[in-house]
Amino acid sequence: MIKTLVNQLRQYGRAVLRRTSSEDPYSSAAVVDEFLALEKLLPAEQIIYERLSGWLSGKSVLDVGVGAGRTSEAFGERTGRYLGVDYSHEMIAACERRFSGAGNRFEFRVADARNIQQLGGPWDLIFFSFNGIDHLDATDRTKFFHDVRTMLAPSGMFWFSSHNIRSLPTLYKLRIKEGSSAKEWAYGVFSWLLIRLVNPSRRKLAGQPHAMVNDGALGFGVRGYYGTPQETTQQLKQNGFHTVLIFGMDGRELQPEESFLCTDIWLTYLCS
Repeated sequence: MIKTLVNQLRQYGRAVLRRTSSEDPYSSAAVVDEFLALEKLLPAEQIIYERLSGWLSGKSVLDVGVGAGRTSEAFGERTGRYLGVDYSHEMIAACERRFSGAGNRFEFRVADARNIQQLGGPWDLIFFSFNGIDHLDATDRTKFFHDVRTMLAPSGMFWFSSHNIRSLPTLYKLRIKEGSSAKEWAYGVFSWLLIRLVNPSRRKLAGQPHAMVNDGALGFGVRGYYGTPQETTQQLKQNGFHTVLIFGMDGRELQPEESFLCTDIWLTYLCS
């Protein structure tokens, strides 16, 4: 038990130090391998794919924050052009290895979402999966929405997923399953403490439309944007999107009043 607690204390120290570190977790071989192991579409992504699959034939697709290529096969298989971009050189190298036998069907390139307009257009579909957009702060986020709208074809579509600030009560809660081992107890307690130590109080965040939150992802190595569906919908409409559909984590399309009360950790938006 003592050894377990000491190890968890060491993890705490590394996490606190990492907050001020310039090391990019997405460049590490371990994280790239984690992303390479991901293959399936998430439920909301699958629903969007099924809705768009017939329409996608021959279209141009820009996959932003492609990671290690989890979404490439599904959204690039029948397109006229597919380009996957990521700011991480290591992730793009992983994509190129993963699809080395696919000829010219998939194109991958290093590019930063904050300068996405450099990729030109028009694109029929642009998407940013797996909450990648949440690495952008409020200013860069609204700029990204504007850039995407200008890059889309008149009938183009845009989808992305983003963390939901209404899920924070669950994030801040001590979660230990009944029958957990001493090691699992220690991990649960220290993770709970870390969440509270590296973030503002839940009460302070409760009334905010958005916040940059360290939710423990990648060993507490990154902060992400948590916003309300109301704010996100408003941002999208202010930047030229007229239709915004919202999906829960189970893939079900939510009605506006339902989505505004939803406590899912993230939501997926389909916009035109």
